[in-house]
This record gives sequence, C-alpha cells and structure tokens, in this order.
Amino acid sequence: MVTTTLLVLAAQFIVYGVAGAYLQARFAAPQSVISLVLLAFGVVGIIGNAAAARIYGRLGGARTIAVPLAGLAIGFVALTAAPPSIPVAVAVFAFWAFFNGLFMAPQQARLVELLPEQRGMLLAANASALYLGMSLGSLLGSRLLPSLGAGPLPALALLPLALATAAHVASTRTPALVRN
Repeated sequence: MVTTTLLVLAAQFIVYGVAGAYLQARFAAPQSVISLVLLAFGVVGIIGNAAAARIYGRLGGARTIAVPLAGLAIGFVALTAAPPSIPVAVAVFAFWAFFNGLFMAPQQARLVELLPEQRGMLLAANASALYLGMSLGSLLGSRLLPSLGAGPLPALALLPLALATAAHVASTRTPALVRN
C-alpha cells in the first residue's frame, strides 16, 4: 500500500520537482506567471484536500484512491497534449493540483483502516515513501529535462503512475498482512 504513495509522488515530482523550468520551457511562462501558477497549485490543492473527506465518506477507501489516480493520469495526458498557452497551463496545473490534494488524506485513512493496530508504523512508512517518491521524481525530472526537454516529462510520469495504480489494485485484492 505504501508503494502506491511512493510511486504517485515519484510520478508527480517528475514534473513538479522542475515546475519552474518546466513552465518556462513548455509554456514560455515568465517568472511572475510561474509564481502565480504555483500559488494556484497550492490553493487548488487545499480545495482537493478539503473535498477528500466527503469523497472518502461517499466512496470508501479503495475507490477514493482510484479517483485521484485517474485524475492525475488525465492531468499528465493534458499537460503532454496542451498547446503552449499560459491560460491552458494554469488550467491544467489547477486540475492536477485538485487531484494531488485529493490523494494523501484518503491514502493515510485507508492505511489506518486496513491495519489499525499497525497505524503508527504504516503512517511512518507512508511518510518515508512520500519523501522517497518526491526525491526520486525530482531526480528523474532534473536529469531528464535537460536531455529530453519539457514536453515528454508528463508522459514519462505516466509510467510510475501506472505502476502506482497497479500497486493500488493489488492492495485491494490481497489479504491485509501481505499488502505492499
């Protein structure tokens, strides 16, 4: 289950870890616009986080996690296909931010729900996976951006996101003691 966290964060940070350079290279965004896009990302992420409890209550843990996984995939496809327009960049980053914010709280709640007697260890492992994923994605993005350019980064982020989805699906089908 914490494998899902690691891979989701790795996928996101392939782009987000180099967001300023990405926005500048892909959308010709000046520094002032980059700051506003990142501010909007944070604000919309808070809205996604606030919506998470309602969605979790309505759909339950496993299905709630599937929603941000699908939303992130759509966001990365949109970033890959988007025309080089600043308003489009803002809109797609905002879309992405919502689903980014929607992921973590339900993921943590699901961990506690799956193994409540191990919640402390699971949440600690999840936090470690989060930071490892952020580091791994940032490393990949910073290494790939100079050699490949900004355009393919979101498409490349789809690979760890697909692996995260597979890890999530596997965690819904295996007994609690062997979940990843």
